[in-house]
This record gives sequence, C-alpha cells and structure tokens, in this order.
Amino acid sequence: MKHRLSTSHRGNTHRLVRPRDGIIVLPDLGSVYVQVRGMGGGLGKAVESLRPISIEGLEFAFDPDAGIGFSITTLEAIHVEAPHATSYFEGSLAFKFRGFPHGLGIHLLPGGENRRRWQIADLLATVPTESLADGELEQWRGERRSTVPMCPCCRDRAKERSRHPESHPLHSILQHAAAGGITLHWRFSDAHADLSAAFVPARIEAREGFLIVSDAPAHHAAHLEMARLHALAIQTKTLDGFDYARIQLFEPRGRTTFEILAEDPALAPLWRRFCERPAN
Repeated sequence: MKHRLSTSHRGNTHRLVRPRDGIIVLPDLGSVYVQVRGMGGGLGKAVESLRPISIEGLEFAFDPDAGIGFSITTLEAIHVEAPHATSYFEGSLAFKFRGFPHGLGIHLLPGGENRRRWQIADLLATVPTESLADGELEQWRGERRSTVPMCPCCRDRAKERSRHPESHPLHSILQHAAAGGITLHWRFSDAHADLSAAFVPARIEAREGFLIVSDAPAHHAAHLEMARLHALAIQTKTLDGFDYARIQLFEPRGRTTFEILAEDPALAPLWRRFCERPAN
C-alpha cells in the first residue's frame, strides 16, 4: 500500500539524526536508482534492491550483487528528500561524505511498490530527523565544499575541454562502442564510494562541459566532467583469466576517476588510434 506524505513532510528536506537509520532501511526501499558522484563526474544505475553488508572492522559497506560499496567511516550525514509533484522519483536519500561534493544518491523509482515495504513518509514518521529550512542545505554543503586548484596551464586546457567535449578522443571511443553494440564495463571508485555498471552506449551527449552517456532504456548513465579529465591511459588487462581492453581516466592530481573495460582486447590499439587523430 502506498502511503501519502503528511502536509508537514511534503516537499521538505530532512537530515537524519542517526545516519544508520538510512542505511538500515535501504533493503526495504525496493527498486532504486543509485548514483555515485565525485571528482571527475558520476556513475548511476537502476537496481531491483539495495542490500549493503557491513562487517565489523571494514570501513566500507558492500552490496556485491548491486556492485556498490560506500564508506561508513567518512559518512557525515544522510539527507532525505520527500517526493513532490515535479519529481520523477518517489523520494531520495543523499549520503554526504567528508569532502563535498563526493556523494551517493539513492532515488526511489516509480512502480516499485510491490517490493517496497517502506516509503519516504514511513521513514520520516518513524526515525528522528531535523527539518532543513530553505537554503540551509546549500549553506551546509558550502561549508564542507573542498576546492582543487589547477595550475594556469592545466586550467586553460580544462576550459578548452569543457567548451568542446565532442572533440575529445573519448567521445569517438564512445560513439564507436555505440555503433558496434559494444558493452562497456564502467567502474567509478573513490575513497567514499565504489560503483560498477555495464551497458551498451546508446545516447551520447555533450552538455555544459560534460560528456553524458546512457543506455537505451536509461537504466545506466555516466557523466564525465571534461574539465577534470586531465589524461587517459589505454592498455589491456587480465581479469580472472580473460583479457580486456582498458581505459583509465585521470583527474589533474593523477588519481583514477573511471575505469572502462571491454571484453575484446583488440579494441585497445583501435582506441589508441582514436587518440592519435588530430583534434577537430
């Protein structure tokens, strides 16, 4: 049965007093869209259920079936957004970790009522929360937002990448995968969260300095911040006895943001040739 939000909860944002309440309720939320964000962009996918396992002594909670893990030790807060008339989702939970904007979003998908034992209204009515006034959440984020300065040379190149995402070799690689029906295995890994997803690119869009790629049903999507795509490396990699073509994306400090794999190692030299083409 779908519960309606009370008038006092509708459209409001709340902070859970005990973040563990948001973790415990995850298996009862049914089908959700999970999105991990951090330096360099984000990765998201729809999952039928989310059941993270927390083991004493480990800093991460993992759901191996969903391909998702997140830090317990750096989790600062969980903010709950009640559903509203203009939202596609049935409410959201935003996990915030030290060093915003790194985060994890859990969005309740419509039509998941058969598996959903808890609605956002149930959560807000059951556990202690703090209601946030307009602007309070953005102020909270601003106080925790960290900046990563670039040298002037890197900054100029970052601006150029942002202005012309479609001119980057990665755009050609993604287009080639879309045309050939090639499944790409994505992994976004950072200190706060880790997410894996596999899909055939169907829609590739350059928008406001980002490359955005998703599959045909929009069950999976990646968005790459071109200003932070400082370099990439293309090689082959062996996993469980199988060879893959591999792309690593690096942000300006040299840290890996995304890893992209394809099950045909012969794609690696082809991808390198895309990188050798003169820029448009």
